[in-house]
Amino acid sequence: INYSIKEKRIIKIVFRDEKNIEVEPYLIESSKLEVMNYLFCYNLREAKWKNYKIKYIKSIYVKNTSFKLRDKEFIDKMKENFDPFISFGQYIKIKLTTAGKKMFNEIETNRPQIIKIDKDEYILECSHEKAKRYFSFFLDEVEILEPLELRTWFKEKYRKALIKYE
Repeated sequence: INYSIKEKRIIKIVFRDEKNIEVEPYLIESSKLEVMNYLFCYNLREAKWKNYKIKYIKSIYVKNTSFKLRDKEFIDKMKENFDPFISFGQYIKIKLTTAGKKMFNEIETNRPQIIKIDKDEYILECSHEKAKRYFSFFLDEVEILEPLELRTWFKEKYRKALIKYE
């Protein structure tokens, strides 16, 4: 992987589940407060930036095809402040209870960055996947206000959970 990053060569990755992809590799980084290493890359099939946990990679094939850097500014942001969920420029709005605020201050792993606080409402830089992972612990101590599709996702998950408990 390091060779491919240095030489700017496309790689084919085969995962343990035999799924395979082709990517432009840019960085190997570790997440804060986690013992997990990731490959930050551009997935050519999906045409989007992705992070893959290295532990799930079975094999790597270096291709003869070279690539040019796509977005140096974005890559530099990832180097400076690595986020496994690639949350840059994605925002959510939430409302926290008193207990939710305490949880937010205590739970550091995957905590979103605060952009603005107005009483009980927070605007956070946070991808949908990061919000799902982080705020699932909060149960009724958080209300997702925006975006609507994320609010709907939580509402549906809680509805299904309620049915199981009735």
